[in-house]
Amino acid sequence: MKKRNTILVFILTSLLLTISCCKKELKDYREDYIGDWDFTVERIEYTGWVTKHDTVYYSGIITYGNNDTTLNITYYENTTFMDLPVDKFGKLDNHTSYRPFIHGQFEGSVKVHIEYRYHNPAGIGETHIIDGTKKKGVKYE
Repeated sequence: MKKRNTILVFILTSLLLTISCCKKELKDYREDYIGDWDFTVERIEYTGWVTKHDTVYYSGIITYGNNDTTLNITYYENTTFMDLPVDKFGKLDNHTSYRPFIHGQFEGSVKVHIEYRYHNPAGIGETHIIDGTKKKGVKYE
């Protein structure tokens, strides 16, 4: 009987060790967004009574931010959203209704739409409407 209990304990211990060693690492949900992107940026600038409007095209990049839930998005020359929060559903939001306002959404892992608005109390400022498409076959590590 004692021998039988020893064998049972050995089998259970071996089984538990095997299961605990086979833990699957969780995938970082941001991984799908990392890489090279083509961005179309509609820029609207408000300077008092004058409104300037243009569209630019830029080959940018999305990289990991400094936190486990953020991204860095370079969507135009010398213009990067640093540590922009992204949730596991692809929603981008800087969680403020004040300045600057940044809100967006990934569509799967290959498209993104972002709105950036900054205006001072006098109404002077700018808006960027950003649409991005991930480049195929290119991945940034």
